[in-house]
Amino acid sequence: MTSSWKILTFLILVFFCASCLAKTSTPEITSGPKDETQEPYPYPVSGSNPSLADLPYPMNSPTYSIEANLPPSLTIPEPGPETGIVIGFLVTASKEPYIGSVYLAKAIPASQPDIPPLVAFSDQTDPKALQDANGQFLFTKILPGEYALALWNPVSNLIIHEPGTENFFLFKVEAGKVTDLGEVVVP
Repeated sequence: MTSSWKILTFLILVFFCASCLAKTSTPEITSGPKDETQEPYPYPVSGSNPSLADLPYPMNSPTYSIEANLPPSLTIPEPGPETGIVIGFLVTASKEPYIGSVYLAKAIPASQPDIPPLVAFSDQTDPKALQDANGQFLFTKILPGEYALALWNPVSNLIIHEPGTENFFLFKVEAGKVTDLGEVVVP
């Protein structure tokens, strides 16, 4: 009688679970807005899709600008006894000022002389430059060491290279000194 009791209990449990599942409702899946005159955001999915040329994005414009409240010039402070200062001008190939997020990236030397250094960069922890409207940049309170310039935007980043080479543009910062990089061309 024990095995029949187990079978009976099992069947009651199965019927109870099946009745609970039958009472739950399944949400209705829709393929678009209920109102046929309303288009889904931002462009229609059905029918003809617009080409990239039809979209109202800045890439559609021949030029666009971002207004920034940059000072007309920067005041270069005196370096501290244990830190250095880095200054220079960022320009495009056409000699226009380059305005963007500029960081110092630490150069980590390789263990072998014929291998180039590794350049480590983080937009969260590395020093970010102050810039003026003319493209001049300024890094203050920089610890001595070897560095490279890193350009950052939300999509990508770029380490500046020496012109015409694949080598990183590396420079040394010394305590108590101003390192003037001059004009740095952004590719």
